[in-house]
Amino acid sequence: MRKIMSIDGGGTKVLCLIADEEGNLLGTGTGGSANGSFNTPEEVNESVSAAIVEALESSKGSADASDIGTVYCAMPANPRPAVHDKLGGQVDLREVGEFTLSLYAAIQEEYGALALAGTGSFVHLKTETVSKRAGGHGSLFGDEGSGYDIGRQALIAYTRVLDGTEPSTPLFESINERLGEWKLSHIYEIISLPRGRQRSFISSLCRSVGHCAAGGDPVAAEILRKAGESLAYQMNGLLSKLGDELPNPFKASIAGGVWKAHPIVFSTFAECVERAHPSVDVVAPLFEPVAGGILLGLMHRGFPVKENIDLLKERLSPFLYRLPQ
Repeated sequence: MRKIMSIDGGGTKVLCLIADEEGNLLGTGTGGSANGSFNTPEEVNESVSAAIVEALESSKGSADASDIGTVYCAMPANPRPAVHDKLGGQVDLREVGEFTLSLYAAIQEEYGALALAGTGSFVHLKTETVSKRAGGHGSLFGDEGSGYDIGRQALIAYTRVLDGTEPSTPLFESINERLGEWKLSHIYEIISLPRGRQRSFISSLCRSVGHCAAGGDPVAAEILRKAGESLAYQMNGLLSKLGDELPNPFKASIAGGVWKAHPIVFSTFAECVERAHPSVDVVAPLFEPVAGGILLGLMHRGFPVKENIDLLKERLSPFLYRLPQ
């Protein structure tokens, strides 16, 4: 039987997996960022192509382009030119969307709620009768709780120290180190970067915030706590719209790299959502979003995913989602 490929792309990177009809992982690949709002079509094609080629090469002969039967793909950009170029125009390409890919990776169910917080952010829920989404309006006036938003808040804290209105903390020194030779007087060079690079750099500061929060920096911890609150605020708004139609019980989960910055993000989010909606069970995801495409492919081929979840955890173990403790 022909192989399954999953591609998950976003503002930071593109991931590609190849698996056989029993969920055995055959190859993996990585490419650059792929967001149609911030990357050119040529950059998107280069990132997707690089991930596909690396995944095929890493399979060491167990999968080539002609072996790929179905591709499950989710990204805020057009993957079709690169997919068809590398795999042929007859491949079965299914653009399932970030919510569908991530939710199935998280809880192996079609219905539920998800808060995605990576470079950007959004919340989405789906029941048997409704599908609703909030957020995801971009870094200029949205994406609350995202990696970009956290990085932006870190830069605001940094400039306040420069201005002398706030005392220095380890977060200031961490950002100072990240700025390198730009240092103090050249911080505004960030503004002149191409918008894709600017967004990637600012989002990458989320890791610095998480590291400083783990070291006890109160400013960093507060930025992350507010990120969890912002994401919960959006989720609670969606859940409240359902009113009496909210299923009981109902699962909510998460996806994206922001949640790995520090435990306070997830704990704050879960506490706020479960307090406002006691029938909602906020659970950590089982797999990274990119594994969702493999799981969807197996399910659509009749493979009993939930009944074999322990086996699949072994076979896809590099892509288990790991929250910080």
